[in-house]
Amino acid sequence: MKKQSILSLIIIFQFYGFAQDSLPPYLEGKINYPAFKLHTFMGVIDTDDTVLKYNPAIDYKVVVDVYDKIKDSTKLASTWREVGRTYNLNIANGVPKDKLKMVVVVHGYAVLNDDAYEKIWC
Repeated sequence: MKKQSILSLIIIFQFYGFAQDSLPPYLEGKINYPAFKLHTFMGVIDTDDTVLKYNPAIDYKVVVDVYDKIKDSTKLASTWREVGRTYNLNIANGVPKDKLKMVVVVHGYAVLNDDAYEKIWC
């Protein structure tokens, strides 16, 4: 029981940490935005220890699935932030824009909210 309580607290605090829109102080000045800066967390941190180095012989093809329900229409949904961050990560890794092909698959609540769905299909 004690282990479950500790695990629950850890999970709650992790989600709380992701809900913030501002950078922690230790990341200030370290974030780079090579292409998009639509949100604070679209940035990347430069490193010399890149695990997957850019290979000029291949075209990079990335598919991102966007399905989030938009809770606040005045803010950028988290999956759209992931699209921008994924693009930024590849550009920061040295992948030229002409070698990077990204497809964003949009479906579910990312397209329609409950009211719009009912107007069309019910």
